[in-house]
Amino acid sequence: DSASATDQESDADNPLQPPRFESEEERLEAMNDAFNKVIETDGASGAAHFATLGLAATALQSGDGDTAAKHLDRFLSVEKKDTVFRRRALEMQAHALEAQGKGVDGAAKLEAIANEYHEEVKRLAVSAELKPSSELDSRLKLARDQSVGLFIEAAAMYRRGSKPDAAAKLLELVVGDEQLKQSNERFRADEGLNLLGKKAG
Repeated sequence: DSASATDQESDADNPLQPPRFESEEERLEAMNDAFNKVIETDGASGAAHFATLGLAATALQSGDGDTAAKHLDRFLSVEKKDTVFRRRALEMQAHALEAQGKGVDGAAKLEAIANEYHEEVKRLAVSAELKPSSELDSRLKLARDQSVGLFIEAAAMYRRGSKPDAAAKLLELVVGDEQLKQSNERFRADEGLNLLGKKAG
């Protein structure tokens, strides 16, 4: 016992040791406090801007869709360019809608984002065929996986929102599309169709 107590004391003195929390609620509260402290220190800084996204994430993890939506609106009002952070915030908006009891609206939002990636897949596939390169192949693979991942996420949200036909339509697109079915994530679409009682293609 004394050895264990000594280990805990040395852990507490170790700055590289991540903090320990008694519960998930305590962890989220500590994260919220840290993000709010950054914003209070300098609300106009880049760090404060990203702390707003952090607050949205912790609100989502707590199931508070209204608070998440408010933070995401604030983040997106500043993050106007098409960055990975803006895209992630738009996806989080869909989950905030579901947390607000608007799951079908959230699924439709995810589907729209997935369609944008799908259009990018089509463009990259044409370019890769005309002028093959390892760089284009990498970009195509990334866009393909992102599109498929989002279609599957949207399908799951439709299913939770009691819209199984809408869910099946997206999953069937993934397993039937010549490009999308090459994704490493494709097996998740097969699993989703099985869950819905549909035969995967």
